[in-house]
Amino acid sequence: MVITLHDPFFLGGHCVHHFDCDKWQTHCQECPYLEALFPIERDYSALNFELKMNAIQNSNISCIVSSKWMEEKLKKSPIWKNKKVYFVPFGLDHEFFKPAKNKNDIKKELDINLNNKVIMFRADSGDFKGFDIIKNTLDVLKDKKNITIIAVGDNGLLEDYKDIFEVKEYGWVKVDNLLLK
Repeated sequence: MVITLHDPFFLGGHCVHHFDCDKWQTHCQECPYLEALFPIERDYSALNFELKMNAIQNSNISCIVSSKWMEEKLKKSPIWKNKKVYFVPFGLDHEFFKPAKNKNDIKKELDINLNNKVIMFRADSGDFKGFDIIKNTLDVLKDKKNITIIAVGDNGLLEDYKDIFEVKEYGWVKVDNLLLK
């Protein structure tokens, strides 16, 4: 059996993200984050840790991760001790996704002022997606002139910035040619 992990949920007894807690490296108990994502009223972190460890250790399971960060986490996890972990980064066609020869041509196609600097990011209001960091960065920019923001993902999260920056929201981009631009 093969599983792909994108977050540390299968490394501990409760948390999707364990923040500064390192109990997952030995044995979860007395969870300090019962109120975090998927809050629970009673602390079953020790029991859940044991159940996960028994399930993983008593199975012929391998794990695929797409980041070195997750690979290092699994190496520290007793739940995943002696299990095969494979690092397989998300693939990109580097022949297709490569820098444009003339960025101004792309700006013209996307109707972006040629003098503007462009900031692009994924707009996602999920708790662990970093949108609060993006907003804080936009707020503290010293020079807010001649900037175009391109956001992919969730639309409607940048209303407060439309009077300050040129904002282009594309939603979820499913067409490679547009994503390339």
